[in-house]
Amino acid sequence: MSAGIVIVTHGRTGSALIEEVEFVLGRPMRDIETVRFDHSGGRDSQAGKIRSAMKTAQGGDGVLVLTDLPGASPSNLVSELLEEFGAVMVTG
Repeated sequence: MSAGIVIVTHGRTGSALIEEVEFVLGRPMRDIETVRFDHSGGRDSQAGKIRSAMKTAQGGDGVLVLTDLPGASPSNLVSELLEEFGAVMVTG
């Protein structure tokens, strides 16, 4: 068993981070979900994307969610979903 990882960021920050990790490690990071937070998508739409990623990432030992800025929209929305998935958020 292991914890799943979800990265929720503004724009392409999360996917760019994964690309760099893959380059350094020399292998794909298939087990990490990323969500591109888009303010024009609407709150319910964004919550649905995050919820779906957290559900996919659940590995039995919970979910670790990484967000880019404390107090910003992605981290605020994630904080509302943490209990539902037994998740922990790290931000900043």
